[in-house]
Amino acid sequence: MAETPRDQAALNDARSQVMPDDTPSDTGACPVMKRLRIGVFFDGTNNNRYRDEPRGRETNVVRLWKVYHKREDIEAVRDKMYLIGVGAIETAAEDRSLYDEERNRQATGEERVQRGVDVMNTPTMGGGPALDFRVFTGEDAWLGRTLGGAAGLGAQERLNIAYEWVKSQVVAHNAAYTTESEKVVDIYGFSRGAALARTFANLVKQGLAEAEQFLNVRVRFLGIFDTVGSVGVPGSLPGGSSNPGQNLGLDSGDFDACSHFTARHEFRANFPLSMLPGFDREYTGAHSDVGGGYGDDAGNGQTRNGIALDDSERGVRNHLAFITLIDMYQESVNRNVEMDRPPVPGGVDLARLRKEADEYGGGVAVMYDPNGSFPAQRRAWMSSYVHTSGRDWVWGTNWANPNAVRYEDSRPAREKYTHRKLQLVGLPPNFSWQ
Repeated sequence: MAETPRDQAALNDARSQVMPDDTPSDTGACPVMKRLRIGVFFDGTNNNRYRDEPRGRETNVVRLWKVYHKREDIEAVRDKMYLIGVGAIETAAEDRSLYDEERNRQATGEERVQRGVDVMNTPTMGGGPALDFRVFTGEDAWLGRTLGGAAGLGAQERLNIAYEWVKSQVVAHNAAYTTESEKVVDIYGFSRGAALARTFANLVKQGLAEAEQFLNVRVRFLGIFDTVGSVGVPGSLPGGSSNPGQNLGLDSGDFDACSHFTARHEFRANFPLSMLPGFDREYTGAHSDVGGGYGDDAGNGQTRNGIALDDSERGVRNHLAFITLIDMYQESVNRNVEMDRPPVPGGVDLARLRKEADEYGGGVAVMYDPNGSFPAQRRAWMSSYVHTSGRDWVWGTNWANPNAVRYEDSRPAREKYTHRKLQLVGLPPNFSWQ
């Protein structure tokens, strides 16, 4: 026994350094908690990056897809998927003579999904470079029928393909690492692609995370441009209905964050806005001034997607779309989405353009003398930057009325709908909403 406190302290120190009689038992390796970060990008109506990008007419969805990170390091696996817009594949692919029924019946769901992913994301598949509108034949004809077509065909099939791709990523990640690791999905869309993005957010939440009980899977960020829910319908849908197979209703529990940028000067009857109250943010411009898809000085070429341009559209700049592009990028990185800053073309002065868009485009209230120079300045600016849908000005057709310049537009207000949230019935590929 130690005689003094000093002796006891020395004894304790000696004992602490003695090796134990038994060697420590073996321990298992700590699980690797590598995260999964994946992005799904639904392009706009009749938008196809393989056709549009060489012409400088890609949408903001494509621009964001290009800068979204796809790489793996010690912290995370990152991947991304792009889906061509509804209506962007040749309608001739609908022909049942091209549809290989027998092969389609024999193929497994996984094989069908993989063929779809391969064809959509490989512009040279099928024996040649991507054309303005791709026609699928032979074994890929099923894709042309289900994923292309006009009038909105292929919306649910796009959702099925995206769902199976995300699910396969999650399954592979769980097998390689651990089910406890964090797995997040970022979703982007424009126009009818925004409607699909909103529906897909519901599929991730109600399908993968809840029905299939995949742990730690959630939607981190939903970034959408000017949602149009009337897929395949030539006019607006009565009562705010969206197309069958869609679920546009969302609430704050379905994602970590959401930004919905909408078009202040879109008035076309077949482009009603599907609002997302609490997340909507209005911008100057028509539909594609917000979501992208116009070429600069659109009309130097005489057509867009094979359709002749209206005289009033020729000479209009596409600069407004870069405001929303950079704002969506900033919203994304604020929520820890990993992407590079998208490039902005030379000659696009965003600071000046933002100020002018607010002043001339109705972003802020402006008092002015109707007999002064401001109305003419605003008319000239709008004619230079805002496309056809938002430029049917009263002052352009009613010069007899000196007070006409007080009104911004002669068209009725855009139809706007909100949507109730629906519940998932079944699971992809055989699912519905009620």
